[in-house]
Amino acid sequence: MMQTITTSDGVKIAYNQTGKGKDLILVHGYGCSSLYFKRNIPELAKQFRVTAIDLRGHGESEKTMKGPRISRLASDIHELLEQLDISDAVYLGWSMGCSVGWSYWDMFQKDRLSKYIFVDEPVLGLDTPNNPSRLLNYQQTLDFMDSLAADKQTTLSNFISGVVINKENDVSDLIESSCKIDPGFAGRLFYNHMVTNWSDVLPTIDIPTLVISGEKSFFNPELVKATANLLPKARLETFMETGHLMFFEEAERFNNIVANFMEK
Repeated sequence: MMQTITTSDGVKIAYNQTGKGKDLILVHGYGCSSLYFKRNIPELAKQFRVTAIDLRGHGESEKTMKGPRISRLASDIHELLEQLDISDAVYLGWSMGCSVGWSYWDMFQKDRLSKYIFVDEPVLGLDTPNNPSRLLNYQQTLDFMDSLAADKQTTLSNFISGVVINKENDVSDLIESSCKIDPGFAGRLFYNHMVTNWSDVLPTIDIPTLVISGEKSFFNPELVKATANLLPKARLETFMETGHLMFFEEAERFNNIVANFMEK
C-alpha cells in the first residue's frame, strides 16, 4: 500500500518505499506511474532503499488541476525528500522524469542528491527543424492535447502500447494506471513538457550522471545520446534491441546497470 505526503500547496503525493541502503528515487514519465517500474523495484530493493513516486495528478496521487508544470513536479520531489529526510540520493528519471530532474537541479542544485540517472529524454521534446526529436511538432502537440480532452482512454492506450517493442508484453495494467490522470491536467502538463528546452541547464550539472538511451525509442536516439555530451560528468549506456521502455523490456540488464552505477 502506498503512503502519501502533503505538499506546500495541499496536494497529496503518493509514494512507495521499500528496501534498505543507499537511497534511489524513481521518477516516471508523462502520463505514467510508479507501476511502470514493477520489474525494477523488487530487484533494486534487494540492495538499496527505493522510493518510487506517483507524480502529482498521476497514478495514486491526488487528482488536481493545480501545478501542471514541470517546475511544480520538481518542487514536489524536493518536498518529498525533505519530509522523508532523504539526503545523498540517486535520482532516476525516465522520459519526462528527466525533465523533472533537470528542473530540480535548476532550482535546488545538488541539495539532497549525489548522482543522476537520465533515461531516454532529449533536452527538448518538441520536433523542430533544429531539434529532430521524432516525436511531435508544435501543431501535433496541440492536436494531442485535443485528443486527450476528446478521448483520454484511447489516446493514452495508443500512446503507451505504441512504445512497446516486444508486443508479447502485457501492459494492460500500465495503461489502466495511466488513464487515472485528469485529461485537462494531462493536456496542460504535456504542453509545458514539450516546449521547454533544458539545454542551458545540463552543462551546469556537476555530479556523476548516467544517460541511458534506447535505440528503438520513439525519440531520436542521437538527441538522447547528445545529452551525455552536455553533462560534465556523464557516461552513456545504449540498449540496441529495445526503446523507450527498455527498463521494462530488458529489466535484468537495466537493473544491473543501475546497481553498478550506484555502487561506484
